[in-house]
Amino acid sequence: MTIRVIGLGQRWAGDDGVGLLVLDELERQPPPGVELHRVSDAAALVELVQGAQRVVIVDAAVGAGAPGTVRTLEAKALADGEIAPVSTHGIAVGQALELARVLAGGDLAPASIVAVAIEPPRGYVTELTPAVRAAIPRAVRAVLDLTRSSAMHESALARSVLDAVLDLARKNGATRVRRVVGQLSETEHLHAESIQFHFTAHAVGTPAEAARLELDLVHVPARCRACAETYPPEHHVTLCPRCGSTDAELLGAVGLRIDSLDVE
Repeated sequence: MTIRVIGLGQRWAGDDGVGLLVLDELERQPPPGVELHRVSDAAALVELVQGAQRVVIVDAAVGAGAPGTVRTLEAKALADGEIAPVSTHGIAVGQALELARVLAGGDLAPASIVAVAIEPPRGYVTELTPAVRAAIPRAVRAVLDLTRSSAMHESALARSVLDAVLDLARKNGATRVRRVVGQLSETEHLHAESIQFHFTAHAVGTPAEAARLELDLVHVPARCRACAETYPPEHHVTLCPRCGSTDAELLGAVGLRIDSLDVE
């Protein structure tokens, strides 16, 4: 599986170059199985995001919080206007990803964005502001979390889905599974393409080898019992971003529900 981490930015634009500096740090001890790329223009993403199983883009962003805030978002957040990556890059990141998706016929690797919040850049500056420079280690950890744990977690989830499907197929005397319909609820953001990829890899040589997954992927949020803040407990971390309490409850059930199997 190819994982590409892409740092986007321009070193002469001050804080806008933070994505490149995060890549500099990652290059000191490159994550295994990860390709590192630096680009100055979002147009370069169109080609780079194709042919990968997972993509992580590191970029500066206006509207992601106070300067130095690090957020991990899915590409959909760009389409929804939740944040605005700084567009000194020609075309916007969201536009580049959408163009890549069209060119790939809709079959594109899931993309995550590690966004470092900045103020709009002003003029030629080569140094980062203190708050943004201090965010580099946190952005590095966010990238490593995505590249190390997400693939392993989604692979394990896909294996558990396959086990449940094969067990149900056996009980019903089926020799081939064509389609699986159901719901998979988790505390982490899941990617349908990645779950399908791992499911297909695990299913080789089984009755579900050619099965198509149609799973409704549900992200279950947490609510802090101390301050009532609702937040996404990424990687099962239940630390409230508002008050720091670890006393939280999940606002929904976690697990797999199979509604139907199309079998022979």
